Amino acid sequence: MTTSTLTRADRATHERVCTRPTTGTTWSDRCRCRHVRGRHTAATHAAIHTPNGTCTGRNLAGACLWPDCPCTGFTT
Repeated sequence: MTTSTLTRADRATHERVCTRPTTGTTWSDRCRCRHVRGRHTAATHAAIHTPNGTCTGRNLAGACLWPDCPCTGFTT
């Protein structure tokens, strides 16, 4: 998929999730929803070519897997 065929949602996910620094975060850090990072899905998007390679999302950065938790993405 080329950058020109990406959707706005793909670009928004990449900007919101993938470009945020994660230095020092671990799978056991807690999200604003109070659940650990390890309870969150991957945040994925269509392939975007960056200077560092091809990006398709970030692991443990998506929606919370805890039943009935409305959290849509890992945020500290």
